[in-house]
Amino acid sequence: MMRLIYRLLVTSLGLLGFAGCGESNVMYAQPYAVYRLDGQVVTVKEKQPITGIEIYLLPRRTGIAFSDTSGFWEFDGHVYDEVSSCSLYVRDVDGDSNGGKFEDKKAPLTLTKTAAGSGWDLGTYEQHDIQIELDPDSTK
Repeated sequence: MMRLIYRLLVTSLGLLGFAGCGESNVMYAQPYAVYRLDGQVVTVKEKQPITGIEIYLLPRRTGIAFSDTSGFWEFDGHVYDEVSSCSLYVRDVDGDSNGGKFEDKKAPLTLTKTAAGSGWDLGTYEQHDIQIELDPDSTK
């Protein structure tokens, strides 16, 4: 009887995964960089601020920010993967609420590496006072 209980216990613990409790855990991570970006979205002609513009990083849709009532926006966060050659993509997400529909636009970045990283941390990249000028979109 004791032998049967022992076998059931060993089998149960083995099925539940307790047999490998003494092994080290494998950790998975992904390289990342810290990005600190800010700027303003304005109209091309009058240089008037535009609110409700979505700004994110390409090639992946990372780090979403929105322009406020003064057209200002900022992003301070982690970006996974090394995308030091990325650009901004902007689009009007609130339609006519900001005075009309504005064009979608891709804007290149000129990033400066301001801090070195180590291990999975690829460092800190910054660009400030990025002015994005948009025209009304006549196709929408």
